[in-house]
Amino acid sequence: MDKLPKLICIDIEKNPLVSGTADWIFSEAFTNSVGRKLIIDRLCDIFIVQVLRFVIENGLVDAGTFAASAHPKLSKLMMQLKNEPQRSWSVESMAEYCAMSRSKFASLFKDSVGQTPMEYLTALRLSLAKDLLLRNKPVSLVADEVGYDSASSLARAFKKQLDVTPKQWLKERDDT
Repeated sequence: MDKLPKLICIDIEKNPLVSGTADWIFSEAFTNSVGRKLIIDRLCDIFIVQVLRFVIENGLVDAGTFAASAHPKLSKLMMQLKNEPQRSWSVESMAEYCAMSRSKFASLFKDSVGQTPMEYLTALRLSLAKDLLLRNKPVSLVADEVGYDSASSLARAFKKQLDVTPKQWLKERDDT
């Protein structure tokens, strides 16, 4: 649940299946018909799946990250990476954290997340960096907080992944 956005807003006019399921849940809730609880339980299961589908299809959460966060061997690591992006992570240290061999870990991670561990870590760090930059934190401080040695290291990662520097990215955001 902690991987989901705090607020999910679904336009029911554009999502009639979600709307229909919600309507059916409320309709059942106010009846005393036989099987009411069973139907409500199943409809709630369907509703949750529809909301998760919406969240994933609309890019509000990454499906691979979501799957890895539920995986028994990867879930604690995913939380640790998010909590300690500044740590000097390597594939070896991540595998060790999961008590797995390097090759088994790398394969499991790639199969679950859809990215290599280091690709994921870079994307995570850049995502966190964007959030910090939007809060007007200096680039050098952001670099340190998300695991880069210097502002220029962060700028290189930004340029490689996003084709702009952090300052250019911020300027583009301000222009929109």
